[in-house]
Amino acid sequence: MGIIARVPLASGLLTGKLRRETSFAPDDHHAFNRHGEALDRGETFSGVEYGTGLEAAQQLQELVPPGMTLAGFTLRWILMFPQVSCAISGARIPQQAESNAAAG
Repeated sequence: MGIIARVPLASGLLTGKLRRETSFAPDDHHAFNRHGEALDRGETFSGVEYGTGLEAAQQLQELVPPGMTLAGFTLRWILMFPQVSCAISGARIPQQAESNAAAG
């Protein structure tokens, strides 16, 4: 038996790229699906209020070793547990996929 970690980067919160002033298009799940209301779109920000999630991500950023990103640090932490078979992190561009793979 294993665990598949779905949305391990909390819909982008744990990438370190989102800010309070970040705006999302009305049809972007980040804008309307904060609590998983649209089940076919997934649960956004892992059900955590956006501002609270940003604060947590900022605190985690302080723990990231030099030369590593918050996303890589997060994925590495998740994958270090032997019960986790894989993490489905997602990527929009090839560089994100490469960075995510490097975390393993």
